[in-house]
Amino acid sequence: MPQASKLRIVRLSAKWGAVTVPLVGRVRFRWTKALPGIGKNSPAGKVTGARVVKEANGWHIVFRTEQHVPHPTPHRGPKVGMDRGITVPLALSTGEKLRHKPWLAPGERERLLRLERTAARRRAARIKGEPVSNRLARTYDQIARLRAKAKRRAYDWQHQTTTALARKYSAIVVEDLHITNMTRSAAGTATAPGTNVAQKRYRGAGRRQSRKSRGSRSATGHGVRGRRRGPPSMVQKSPPVASRHGA
Repeated sequence: MPQASKLRIVRLSAKWGAVTVPLVGRVRFRWTKALPGIGKNSPAGKVTGARVVKEANGWHIVFRTEQHVPHPTPHRGPKVGMDRGITVPLALSTGEKLRHKPWLAPGERERLLRLERTAARRRAARIKGEPVSNRLARTYDQIARLRAKAKRRAYDWQHQTTTALARKYSAIVVEDLHITNMTRSAAGTATAPGTNVAQKRYRGAGRRQSRKSRGSRSATGHGVRGRRRGPPSMVQKSPPVASRHGA
C-alpha cells in the first residue's frame, strides 16, 4: 500500500469510512476503531500505512499507526497466579474463574454440522481426479466463514481478558504446561503400564482441541505482556506440578 498521504482516508459516518486502494480506487470500509489524526476527537498520532488482507470471512484493511505513548511508570497492582484448564479456561489464585460463552450460537453450530455433512456427502460422490464442483467449493467457503467467525470471537475474548488482567495485576505467574507430553505418558512404562490408554489418549486429543478452541492457550506470557498502555505487567512461567501429570 502507498504512503498514508495517498490513502486519502475519510470518515463518512459513525460506522463507515473510505480509503483509496491502488488499482482498485475508492473503497468503503467498516470503521471499527478510532484512527489517530483522522476526524474529530481522534487520538494524537498519524496513520503511516495500510495493507489489505483476505480472510475466510472477507477482505479486511489493516492500518499501521504511529502514536505518542508516555513513558510507563512502575505497576503498583497486586500479583496473581493463573491456571489454564478445560472446564474453566482460566482460574486465578484469588478464586476468580474466567469463562466465556461458546464461540458459535446454537443455530450456527447446527448449521456448521449440517454443512460439514453436506460437504462429506458431496466429497464422497465426487469422482477421483475430477475438479471440485462449484457446489462443493461453495460449501467449503461457508464452512470456512463460520470457523473464521468462531476464531475471531475467540481472539476477541483473549485480547479483552488479557488486557483486563494486565491492567489489574503487576505480575502474573502461569504454569508451563505441555499437553502433548502429558497425553503421551498415558501409556506408562514397561514396568508400570498404563490402563485405559486408548480412552486417555482420546480424551487427551479432545483436551488439546478444546484448549485451541477455548482460547486459554494465548492467555500466557505472550498474550498478557504488552496488553496495556502504561505500567507493564510481568509474566512468569512456573514448572508444572509433578503430581498433576498423573491426572
